[in-house]
Amino acid sequence: MIYEHLFLGNINVDDQEKLSKSGLYDLYKFCDNAIHDIKIKCNNRYFGPLGSEFVEKDDEACKFWEKAYKILENSNICNNINNIHPKKCCEYFNYWLYGMFKDRDIYDNIYKAWDSFFYKLPRKKTCYIKNKYITFNKGQFEMKKRLFDFLELYYLLKDKLSDDNNKKECCDYINDMFKLYKEMENTSNKQIYKDEIFHFRSKFHGNYSELNFLNNKCPNKCLHLVFNSYNKTLCPFENEKSGIYGEMNEKIEEGNYYDICSNFLSNNNEHCDNYMLCIMIARNLINLSKLNKNERIKKCHYFIHWLYDKVGKIYGNSMNTIQDKITVNKIFNVSYMILQKLGINDCYFDVISLDLVQNKERKYLHDYFENYKNIESKTCDNNNNCQQYCERIMKINELYKKYIEKCCTYYSKDDYSDDCKYYFKCNQNYNPYNLYKKLKCYEVIPSDNEKMEEVKITLVKDYVQQLINDYRNKLKLMINGNTSGSLCEGFICDTFYMPVLLLFGLLGILLISFIVYKVNIN
Repeated sequence: MIYEHLFLGNINVDDQEKLSKSGLYDLYKFCDNAIHDIKIKCNNRYFGPLGSEFVEKDDEACKFWEKAYKILENSNICNNINNIHPKKCCEYFNYWLYGMFKDRDIYDNIYKAWDSFFYKLPRKKTCYIKNKYITFNKGQFEMKKRLFDFLELYYLLKDKLSDDNNKKECCDYINDMFKLYKEMENTSNKQIYKDEIFHFRSKFHGNYSELNFLNNKCPNKCLHLVFNSYNKTLCPFENEKSGIYGEMNEKIEEGNYYDICSNFLSNNNEHCDNYMLCIMIARNLINLSKLNKNERIKKCHYFIHWLYDKVGKIYGNSMNTIQDKITVNKIFNVSYMILQKLGINDCYFDVISLDLVQNKERKYLHDYFENYKNIESKTCDNNNNCQQYCERIMKINELYKKYIEKCCTYYSKDDYSDDCKYYFKCNQNYNPYNLYKKLKCYEVIPSDNEKMEEVKITLVKDYVQQLINDYRNKLKLMINGNTSGSLCEGFICDTFYMPVLLLFGLLGILLISFIVYKVNIN
């Protein structure tokens, strides 16, 4: 039976022969037995100068440290366990501690005691503290250990995939671990999980045979898409299950719109995504054609972002480029064919340059503006809830700053032109800084993070004045001999094009003179 500190979900790996080959299992077993064999008492002699502090303030930490101290004091612990390399053994010990910390708030004091113990015996080989300068909470300790245990004992799970009795449980567990990796990869502070992310990528990134094996054994779980950086979740259709996107993502009978999308069917099931996306496009565009013009225009903006998003998630790769351009072009051609037949002129979209990163950014902005009122009405139920909202606002603010000059021309605060109407709103009421202040994000975001700066508009007159001032400053510098630059910029100052222009001009004059001369002679 797996010991309680070994995280393998609900999978029963009761194979002692295979487990005995695992150094991780052996060390967890040794440490579990060791802490149960030691009498529970608090003796400050194990803390040295720190003893009185822990005995008085944290009795549980004091009792636990005595147990951990006895384990660390045994310098031969790693040599006696399956010949594990000392470095690997200490790594296992750290993760065993993570499992102990997941139910306790004692890790800070334990690490202080461990640090003191480590430097007290500099010549004695003992285990080091991983990431001792990074602060974790109990939930993060548990996440780190769950993924680490999965990666170390993955070889046991592969055998279980061949057993029909355990296959479903095993696939569900592997799917949970792949989702956990995606969560770590996309968290705002991924540095906390850098070791586990590196370990996961070392095992699976570029290992196409292994990913294909998992995808075949556990179909419909999108395991092969785990390194698609376009997707924030593992499966493309997991998010946006409600609202307008939810309607567009609703399941549809495969037989519908067969006459439109039959070219996407193949003799096997390898390319079902192509056909399913096609019939969803057909269904959604037909639904749009039934709306009045104003409502259709609004939902067409949603459709454009929905389509780009699906194309990126299904056909994009880890480099944010399209890996199957032929199929994507066929998808777009079918979409335009449907638009033309329905006579919908509001939903045309650009297919010339498909920039997945840019399209994703525009979708974020569009969804932010469309949901601004809803976000504005939110209240912070707790600090975690507030921090989640504030992190999203700060991310949007970066995109807002990036696109505002491209999309908006301001003559005054209330007089402006919108040049990106399908994804950006220039009205300053939608400035993310308004939400930042309302939710008091400056109090919620950790102090070590930078404060969010307000994105301010630049009026046309101010921009022109800035150009004039730059010109004057450059002129002054040239007059004073403080710059090697030149006021002459552009085509007429180019050292190549200007002489060429003069040469062709001279040839033109000579040609005209020759023609006039011939005419006069005749």
